[in-house]
Amino acid sequence: MTAVGRRLFLYGTLQPGTGHPHSDWLFALVDPLGPARARGALWAIPDRQGWYPALVPGVGWVKGFLVAATSRLDAAAWARLDAFEAGYRRAALTLEDGSTVEAWVWAKDLPDGARPIAGGDYRAWLTETGLPPYRGA
Repeated sequence: MTAVGRRLFLYGTLQPGTGHPHSDWLFALVDPLGPARARGALWAIPDRQGWYPALVPGVGWVKGFLVAATSRLDAAAWARLDAFEAGYRRAALTLEDGSTVEAWVWAKDLPDGARPIAGGDYRAWLTETGLPPYRGA
C-alpha cells in the first residue's frame, strides 16, 4: 500500500505547523511538496477536544498542503492514518492545476453545530474565530 510518490492533500490538523502530534509524525514519513488548493467546501466540526475541519464536495476551493508518500509510509502507517481519520474516507480530489490527489473527505452527515468555513482555510478560520484546534488523538 506504500505507493511511493502517492500525493496526499492535507487541509486540517495534519498540515505542517499545526503542532498536532499526528502532523509531526506524518511529516517524518512524507516529502513536503507545498501549498495547494483542492475543489470542495470546508466545514468546522465541534468536538470537546477542539474544532476540526470536514471537506465535502462543493464548488469552492479548500486551502491545504500537498505531500508525497515515501517508502517510510508503510501499511502500518496508512492504517494509523485511517484510524485517526475516523469519520472520513480517502477519496480523489481535483487540485487547482487540474491534477488529482487523495484526501480524507467527510463521510457522514454534518453534525449539529458544524459551521461553514468561508474561504476554505481551516487555519485562518481558527485565527479569525479564536476557537481552539482539535487536539485529540
